[in-house]
Amino acid sequence: MRLIRLLNKLPREVRQELHSHDIQTKQSFIDYYFSLFEQHVRDFDEYEKSTLVKFSEGVVSNNLNSVRFLMEAIYNNVVRDDFLTVFERQFEPKTTLFCNETFSQQEALHQLLNEILVTNFKSYVLEQSAYLIKKHNNQGNYTKEVELSYKEFLSRSYNITKSFKKSMSEASREVWRCDPRKHIRNETFVEITNFLHGFILNKANLDSRGQCRDECSEYKMVLKPKNCEKNYWCKKQTTCPKIIDCQYVDSSMTVCSNIMAKHNRRYDYVQFADGKNFGAKKSCNGDSDYLETYKFWLIWSCSYCFCLCDEGPKYFSDRYINLRLAMSNISDNKVVTGLRFVKHNQIIHLQVQEGKLLEHGTIDPDSVQWVPPENYKRTDRKIHEGQDYQVITWEKRSIELTEIMARNGSVVTGVRFKKIGSRLELEIMITPFNFTTGKLRNYSDQSSIFVEAPNIHLRHRFGKKITLSSPDVPTRSTAPSTHYTTGKYIEFTTTDVYKDAAQTTVPFFDSQQVYNKNPVPLSGVGLFHRSRRGSGGFIAPKIFTYDFSQHL
Repeated sequence: MRLIRLLNKLPREVRQELHSHDIQTKQSFIDYYFSLFEQHVRDFDEYEKSTLVKFSEGVVSNNLNSVRFLMEAIYNNVVRDDFLTVFERQFEPKTTLFCNETFSQQEALHQLLNEILVTNFKSYVLEQSAYLIKKHNNQGNYTKEVELSYKEFLSRSYNITKSFKKSMSEASREVWRCDPRKHIRNETFVEITNFLHGFILNKANLDSRGQCRDECSEYKMVLKPKNCEKNYWCKKQTTCPKIIDCQYVDSSMTVCSNIMAKHNRRYDYVQFADGKNFGAKKSCNGDSDYLETYKFWLIWSCSYCFCLCDEGPKYFSDRYINLRLAMSNISDNKVVTGLRFVKHNQIIHLQVQEGKLLEHGTIDPDSVQWVPPENYKRTDRKIHEGQDYQVITWEKRSIELTEIMARNGSVVTGVRFKKIGSRLELEIMITPFNFTTGKLRNYSDQSSIFVEAPNIHLRHRFGKKITLSSPDVPTRSTAPSTHYTTGKYIEFTTTDVYKDAAQTTVPFFDSQQVYNKNPVPLSGVGLFHRSRRGSGGFIAPKIFTYDFSQHL
């Protein structure tokens, strides 16, 4: 009755439409009768005949509160044309129950079906037992009544299942996490740090000749600052290995700089002479420096340019994505039941939750656990870029947001990122299994295969890209997300210059645990971008629960 109890927390008009309170009340009565029945069975010889006869009358009498009538009323409620439609609606993505209870729409229907069928079975057992008690006490033969009770039980079971099967086959099977109440680093999100930063440098330190003839916009890609010994500001800053996309902003500015290794940013804010600010101006807790244009040979203006710096891996940067396979323990008949992003040894992993697969697609709840991410470091021997991990760079900073489904008869047993050109693509490992026994195909048979998103190269060709418009740090606001995007790719970039002085890499990764509250095997996984206008947003995982409707 767990799902019915949840529904009773909904607004009254929804509950009235669902009749959920009425169903729960009737289920409670049937459960009460069943608990009495269990007591009577355990201590049968100790009860008076009149007590047992009175109990049996309560089960099969023509009273509206008898078990017979209670079950019939429940049945009439759940097979109403509109009942399941209204029920499904409460578990649509982004609704309160979807966000709080982490059930897929289909799995919510599946759980409700199980609850109703169990209640129907209890009702049948009670009726059959009641007629046996009455017969045992010489109150009649009840042959016809027993036969009718059996037919009604079968008919109800068939019609309930038929009704649910239609709704389940059309229901969504996706599960993902909505916005958390509070953003907590390494709990609700992880981020790439010290990859791209806004970077200020004089033209004289961008030009290989140390001259200032060219405009800032001419410097599209410069490897390391030049002639730094001649400029205090250039010498003071942590050097930049790759300088990108420079532009002129103003003739003078005040820069509040910070220790990059400690704060993961070069500057808190930049205030220009014309009054505009890059980043939120506040009291400067770091070093404040005043920079202004100066003349070179009394002809050329050596102005300061605002560029982007691709910091390079050695500058305290967490910009690595795991390429190794994260998988369940197939040899112990375990399958993937959940996903989340975690950061371990500066490397971002897509971690899997596993559970032991049993008969008919059930999961042993005591076996469910998160598989620890592989414990390696980039500096370990025999660890190689492009094989074990991928470095996010200016040229390689895209990730595909895809949904990948297993073929029928298989479940997800592993996930990994795969490098496709300059982009990262999600890939899943699937393993065939026997639904009746729950046994996975023998791993030694190499029956598991990898599946990538369909038409991914076609998407590359047409370039469906998510464009972030003036993105801010996604954790600066708890306003709800309004944009949910998949089937495209996204590039890691900097936050907006005006909002954050381009000091943070976005999007972040959503690290909330994604799993169905009632653990089930998965038919697929995916990635999507969750955001709102003016935010960098989050790359988040989603899962697709196994399609049980095909087995009803």
